[in-house]
Amino acid sequence: LLQEEFNDALKDFEKFIKLNRESFSGYLGIGDCQKALKNFSSASASYTQAIKLLSIMRTKPNYEQLYVQSYLKRGLSGYHGGQHA
Repeated sequence: LLQEEFNDALKDFEKFIKLNRESFSGYLGIGDCQKALKNFSSASASYTQAIKLLSIMRTKPNYEQLYVQSYLKRGLSGYHGGQHA
C-alpha cells in the first residue's frame, strides 16, 4: 500500500475504535498502519493496548496465537524504532 492508503486506513481504524474501544483487532490495525508509516513508538503503544485487551479475552479462539502475534509486532516496532537494548 502507498503511504496515503495507510493514512486512510489509519483513519478508518481510529473511527472503528471510537465505536468499539474493546476491540483488540482495531488496535492491531492501528499499530500495523503506524508501523508502515514508520511511527514505531505509536505502533508499539497500539500493540500494547491490543495485548491488554487480549489478556481479558483468554477464552477467545486463537487467543494464544493472537497474543504471540501482538507481542511479536510490538517487539519488532520497538526494534525498528530503536527501543531495544
